[in-house]
Amino acid sequence: MQGGYSIAVIDEERKNTAGAFIYEIEGTGNSGAYGGANLEINFLKSPVSLFAKYRYYFSWKPVLEFDETYKAQKISFGIRLYFAERW
Repeated sequence: MQGGYSIAVIDEERKNTAGAFIYEIEGTGNSGAYGGANLEINFLKSPVSLFAKYRYYFSWKPVLEFDETYKAQKISFGIRLYFAERW
């Protein structure tokens, strides 16, 4: 299980091809939290294992032009190959 608190500060500017500013964002703060779980299956005396990760992200403030809070889920899975001997 994993979880935590995150803080981001956004400084961004966008210009058109003529070099005029379209918009500029300075020091916009955003805070949120994340949580998730990891699963790894090891094979006996093998350098190969299977893994899966799940994360859920949530922010309390609207992100840039979105009117709602930001929520996302991320699922990843794969195979790990360990080149050194494991304990």
